[in-house]
Amino acid sequence: MGSYTGFVSRLFISAICSAALLFSLSGCGKEKAASTPEENAVTETGAKTGAGTANENDPYQPGAPLPPNHPPMDSIADNTGFADHAPKVAESEMIGHPPEVASSEAKDVEVVIPENIKGKWAAVQLAVTGKDSGKNELTVPIGGKADVSDGVVVVIDAFLPDYTSDFEQATSASDTLNNPAALVHLMKQDKLLAKGWVFKNYPEFNTFNSKEVQIELLDAKPTENVSQE
Repeated sequence: MGSYTGFVSRLFISAICSAALLFSLSGCGKEKAASTPEENAVTETGAKTGAGTANENDPYQPGAPLPPNHPPMDSIADNTGFADHAPKVAESEMIGHPPEVASSEAKDVEVVIPENIKGKWAAVQLAVTGKDSGKNELTVPIGGKADVSDGVVVVIDAFLPDYTSDFEQATSASDTLNNPAALVHLMKQDKLLAKGWVFKNYPEFNTFNSKEVQIELLDAKPTENVSQE
């Protein structure tokens, strides 16, 4: 009888322990289930933004407001957003680019005639094309002038056989005809109509420009050749 009573007691205690254990496990499952939606929200946010919950004050966080005047992010992807922010530079301001100015407004540079070419060249040969007079070839003394038409004259102010310039000074690198250039003035009744340089080898760089005439530099004549003529 005593043995039977002990067995019942142990069975009863075991049942109570099992019930307590089941109750405890049931409570943990509910807590876990309650926290799952929050964790899912964080997970979904992280998937969208790349890291946890977005912070609108963080400028590097996707979705945060852009600084003032910042190009749109979609334009940065194809590099179009930088166009409006790049400094505007004219072609004439680029290094090595010849100045793009009308001859009458050209910047005056100091012309330096080296000693070894002074007196060596006496005249230049020009092709002058007028609106009504057509094209004519003229030989004009350096420092002298020649008639073009209707009181218009062309004056050769300077000649450099091997022109070079740093945009402050113009001079000749040698006494040979490597890059011949003449500084031309177009005058009418002592009024300056146009002025600028004309180049034999590089006429596309001419700074002389006039509505009256077009001038080309054809050649230069040494002093001894002119003297013999």
